[in-house]
Amino acid sequence: IPEEFSLEFRRTNAINTKPGQIIAVLEKYGIVISTLDSFIILIEGQVEGKTAQRGERLIQQLKPLIGEYIQ
Repeated sequence: IPEEFSLEFRRTNAINTKPGQIIAVLEKYGIVISTLDSFIILIEGQVEGKTAQRGERLIQQLKPLIGEYIQ
């Protein structure tokens, strides 16, 4: 992930987010989720009953919205 994204996510995460909250959706990379003191990027996942997907296909399956929480 480009350094400028990393810096912006750290600023955003420190201000208004809670752990598990979606803070960005990056089409080429995946879903950015806040943690207690940083963030993680979900690059691969599997919806129940479906095959594992990455990046854009994962985003299409989950249809994540910024501000939602990952359960």
